[in-house]
This record gives sequence, C-alpha cells and structure tokens, in this order.
Amino acid sequence: HFAVDLNSGELTNFKVIGDTIQFKLLSLQAHDHQTKLEVKSLRTFFRISQASLEFLDLHLEAGRSKITDSVVFTYKRMRDLNDFNNKVTIAARLKKSLIHHEDLALFAPGSEVIGKPMLLSGTISGRVKRLIYKNMDAHFGSTSLAGWLEMDGLPAFNETFIQLSLTRSAIDIDDFRFAFKDAVFSRLKPLDKFQLAGTFTGFVNDFVAN
Repeated sequence: HFAVDLNSGELTNFKVIGDTIQFKLLSLQAHDHQTKLEVKSLRTFFRISQASLEFLDLHLEAGRSKITDSVVFTYKRMRDLNDFNNKVTIAARLKKSLIHHEDLALFAPGSEVIGKPMLLSGTISGRVKRLIYKNMDAHFGSTSLAGWLEMDGLPAFNETFIQLSLTRSAIDIDDFRFAFKDAVFSRLKPLDKFQLAGTFTGFVNDFVAN
C-alpha cells in the first residue's frame, strides 16, 4: 500500500533471526507517493516477523504530526496487513503525541472533520474497528479529556458505537461541532465551556449521557 522514496537513513545492529528482521534505526527521511506524506524524522528499534511489526522507543515526525513512544501491530500472518482494519491488532503507548487531523485523514478518511490537532497520551489497543483507549489524556482545541474510551465501528465515525467515561475533564462545546447534527448542536451550544465527569454511551446522533 506504500511506494516510498527513501531520501536518507542510518541504521545499526541489523540482524536476521529465522523469519525475524530487526535493527536500530538512527534516522530516516522519506516521502510516500500515494499520500504525499513526508516522513521528516524517524528513530526507533524496528522488528518485523510473520507475527508482528514493532516500532519501539519510537520518535516519529511525519507531516504535521509527532508520535512517541511505541507502536506494535500483531497479526496471524503477514498478508493480514492487506486487511488492516479487520485483522491487525494495535498496541500503542503514546506520550504527548501530536496527531494532526489532516495527517490522520490520509489513513482514516472522514476524520478530517475533527478540524483540530490532538495531543494524546495513554494506551490504545484493539483493532481499528474496535479500539480501546485507557489512561486517556487527550487535548484538542480548548478541550481536555481524561478517563477511558471504547469505539466500535471505525473508521465510519457516524456509525461508531462509543462508550466514554470521563473524569476531571474540561469541555469547550465548540470543539465538538463536527460530531453533531445542527438540530442537536443548537441545543448543546448554550453549554459553552464547562467542567465534566460522567459517561457517554451510544452514537453521535443517538446517545445517553449521564
């Protein structure tokens, strides 16, 4: 799915052990033909096998996004990468990772509607179709969210079932304009900015909030 120009790179400790290839990547700059995404800097311990694709001690700058600290993809066979959303399991540990919505939209079409970059810390696990975000510390716009989140149905956001539990969170309702139909948002708009703890269960247009 990628056709990449490798502009420059440096690696060390290259090893082949059975079906496993691993090395320490000291630097890499690259350009993806399909998405036009620029990888400005990539440092990581990289390992690939018939069961996993691992980026440990990760420092990635791509497009307008910056990602740390580790991302691991697991699968039953390497061909499962062809059906990434359904067959690949993600285990990511994020530490102040900046995800720009326009970069995200290259891989999850429709997510550009978020309209703001996200600063994320915590752990994300599961498959794209059903992701769980624990120890959530998320910031976008004037909003900060803490707690945990489960999303079942991605990447089709409007068809995704959401379970969200929040503690010590600060909300600017304008940051969520993208998620609601006009009739719903017009009722929420007077909330403006507020502190929040509670739960949200359902879809963006059919939900229960306590």
